Amino acid sequence: MCAALAASSSVLADSCTVSATTLAFGGYDTINALNGTSTITVTCTHTNNPAVRFDYLVALSTIIHPDYLGLAAETNLIREQAPAAVYGALVQMANDGAAAVKRASVNAPPLYVSVQADIAWGPPPASYRGIETDFHDFPFMQAVAISSYPYFIFPDPDQVPLDYYARLSNGRKLPVMVVEGGWTSGSAGTIQSSLTKQARYLRRQERLLDSAAAIAMFQLSYTDLDVSQYPAQQQASLGVFAQLGLVDTELRPKTALATYDSIFARPFRP
Repeated sequence: MCAALAASSSVLADSCTVSATTLAFGGYDTINALNGTSTITVTCTHTNNPAVRFDYLVALSTIIHPDYLGLAAETNLIREQAPAAVYGALVQMANDGAAAVKRASVNAPPLYVSVQADIAWGPPPASYRGIETDFHDFPFMQAVAISSYPYFIFPDPDQVPLDYYARLSNGRKLPVMVVEGGWTSGSAGTIQSSLTKQARYLRRQERLLDSAAAIAMFQLSYTDLDVSQYPAQQQASLGVFAQLGLVDTELRPKTALATYDSIFARPFRP
């Protein structure tokens, strides 16, 4: 069973098929908070019974008891790139889901949607935009959850502003966490990178996290992706994300692993 978002409504699907397009949002997994994309279409057979629409969210919240629960991903990016009806359906789905989770338990986990930091910052050279629209459209947000792939914007990690995460809160006293992102260790298309540059980014990111007093950072990819194992039509788009790992596809450590381990070894201060 999967949760899916149609162009005009949210539905609980009994079965889904996925095809690569750039027209719709759908298919998400709230367990690891990497729960959405603006680059797939989901075709589903489904039930329209509202009573069961959010059973998955409620079960996840009340049985697994996650520390935080993400209801949508990169909402500002979806708002910019998807049709208005799709974004409107996303807003309704997330807010209805949040209400269902809160009705189910007084001990519901803190809820959030993630935002794309690179879009919030313009991206440069455009002017800073922030995420105030996301705070307005998703008023249940109890954390600032960030997705960021700054190698698409900045040639060098040291060019990423030190308040890249901190500025997004705009004075709110909400926990900040990075739930998705990274820096590629290899060049792809117009992006020029290296093993050393990826390691330097992790050290820069350490400073970004400290600046925002972040509570968590999720390493999206531990290993690189072997794109040859994916369908041919997906390989080109995966190329720019294939080398985000700390080890390669043979599990051999990359330069960034030692940097990551040194950050992970810092004493925990709640």
